Amino acid sequence: MVQLRRLARLAGVLSGLLLIGLLVLHLPSVRGRVLDRVRGYAERELGLALRASGLSYNLLTRTIELRDVSIASTSADRPFVEADRAVVVLGPAIFRGRFAIDQISLGRPRLTLVRYADGTLNLPTSRKDAGQPAPLHLGVVTATALSIGLEDRLSQRSAAVGPFDLSVDTTTASSRPGAFGPGPFNLRAGQIDTAGTIAGRLGFDGSRARLEELVVETGAGRLTLAGWIDVIARSPALSGHASATIDLPEAARLVKVDARGLTGHLEATADISGLQDDPAVTLVLAGRDARAPAVGPIQFSGRSSVRGTRALIERIEMTTGAGALQIEGAIELGDAPPTAGKPGSRIAMRWTNVQIDALARAAGTSLALQSGSLAGGSATLEFDIRDAQARAWSRLRATATTTLRPAARGAAGAETLVLSGGADLQFSEGRWSLRHSLQAQRTQIELEGNVTGRLPDGADVMPSTIGGRSRLRMADVGVLPPLLQAAGVQLPADASDELAGSILATVDLDGTLARPLARMAIEGRGLRARAWPQPTALEARLDVDRNAVRVAHVQATAGTTSMQASGTYGWRGPFDARVDPVGPVRRPPAGR
Repeated sequence: MVQLRRLARLAGVLSGLLLIGLLVLHLPSVRGRVLDRVRGYAERELGLALRASGLSYNLLTRTIELRDVSIASTSADRPFVEADRAVVVLGPAIFRGRFAIDQISLGRPRLTLVRYADGTLNLPTSRKDAGQPAPLHLGVVTATALSIGLEDRLSQRSAAVGPFDLSVDTTTASSRPGAFGPGPFNLRAGQIDTAGTIAGRLGFDGSRARLEELVVETGAGRLTLAGWIDVIARSPALSGHASATIDLPEAARLVKVDARGLTGHLEATADISGLQDDPAVTLVLAGRDARAPAVGPIQFSGRSSVRGTRALIERIEMTTGAGALQIEGAIELGDAPPTAGKPGSRIAMRWTNVQIDALARAAGTSLALQSGSLAGGSATLEFDIRDAQARAWSRLRATATTTLRPAARGAAGAETLVLSGGADLQFSEGRWSLRHSLQAQRTQIELEGNVTGRLPDGADVMPSTIGGRSRLRMADVGVLPPLLQAAGVQLPADASDELAGSILATVDLDGTLARPLARMAIEGRGLRARAWPQPTALEARLDVDRNAVRVAHVQATAGTTSMQASGTYGWRGPFDARVDPVGPVRRPPAGR
């Protein structure tokens, strides 16, 4: 009996000591010390900065609660996880020394992914010397009012998703993914700002996250996505398939492009697979029921892929009522300089049966004089992406050639030139040239020459110098009045009626594209009209720039009468001119 009393007293003492121990462990000062130890372990072993305004736990119910919690990489200035409240319930096996999580509840969690200007992320870096990481089983994870933010400081893009509720069972790989949404999202990229809804199913088995039936809907279209991504793996991989239907008129409005009258849709599919640091991406595009008032039906298709640092444009084809365009090539996105085994970027283009006038209307430009021509040609561009970004024009190479031919016989009106001929563009080592030879068949007007220039490194296009010479021949100036009238210029009847003669104009170019200067020498022969029926010879030298027309010398000779003039006409100022009649022109006697 005495033995039993002693055992009872011992049990009571042990129970009291246990209760005292529990009370001590739950004291605020002890909880603070525990939180400090957890912070130190996370920073030292995991490279994580753990912050929380408070920690509480209950050893009897196996619950741990953190308030105002944030988790960040020690190398980043922005947390990737924040929550107002996080509650973790441990499994009963914890009393046997086996750590397991039964449940995690998160109140207003916020996941934020940031890519900095140097390409790094605000995520902890993986340990290269670590072996095969163990799966992370988190039990049943429940998030209330979850929101996700993406910020790409390199490309100045951002996206926000949520809030929405989500519940995911991570205990087994066969667990059914948890549904979320539909919830709101917002996307900003440059001047583009769009909003919509997002919904889907998300699963996690401790090492791999699965996304099923993700649907994103906006006014501009609909996107569906499914796939998986390794979260914990020695060589993390991913795989996914996406398809999208884009409403072309709404997409044009979104990017602030005037596309009035445009109808139709764009269908796109994308596949990605492979290691996360070197995935293979394939993109396929196709137009559906697309049409524009200026060019009629539009047929569009394309296929491209990305592997490593090289983007391959396998084909892009577009056919409209205004012509056809084909593009192919490759773009090297890496930093390594081009080599024989790893060439730089090259784009090749071909165009056929391009209706110049319809193309101008599609671009929103109304031509006073119609070309009445079809264009066909090709172009190639060779470059390194780093040189293009640095505007190192001297290391870029480009060639282009185009040929014009009449669009249709007998369809020309007074306002149509009916151009034919061709032009060749060469660009190398920062120097460019445009050799051209064009004929307006109906009007017997010819333009030919070679325009040159030099584009300095580091500048945009406008500071390019301009030089070279071009000649304009007009066999019969009688074609000018209807052309000028079509352009909105009405000549007096005495000056336009019975107009005849020929003109040769030689133009020498100087200056820059931003501030060009044209030095013109004009020779007219047999010029006459109803107002001056006697054939007249004209010689003129003038300079034309952005500010004014400066006439250095003009001399008109009709029979034995000659007249000289000079002056300046400012585009925004008064007209200043001087006219001097010379009088009869002495001619040598016959036979001398």
